[in-house]
Parts: sequence; structure tokens; C-alpha cells
Amino acid sequence: MIIQLSIKNFTSFKDKVTLDLSAVHAYKEHESNLIDLRLKDKFLKVVSIPDYSTKQLIS
Repeated sequence: MIIQLSIKNFTSFKDKVTLDLSAVHAYKEHESNLIDLRLKDKFLKVVSIPDYSTKQLIS
């Protein structure tokens, strides 16, 4: 299971960028979309990354 993903120097990402799937504590609207691993934090089941450019950056 991926909790954090960091990339650097990959296609158009020059600087380090991190995608973190930890849920914020204020996220209460759709708790069914969270995974509880009995750790300190809950995690998102899914994330959507829209591609607004004409090129596909990550495949």
C-alpha cells in the first residue's frame, strides 16, 4: 500500500513533489472513503490527479 509518493527530476517535475494519502482530521464528510489501519492516522482509499496539460505526465 502506498502512503506517500515522492518524485524529483521526472519529466516536468524538477523539484521534489510529494503526494501524501494521509487524511486530515477535519475530513468527516465521507468517512467511508477512509482506511483505518489502527495507526495514528487514517488514509484515503483513492485519489484523483487531473491532467490539465496536453501531455500525459505520469503513466
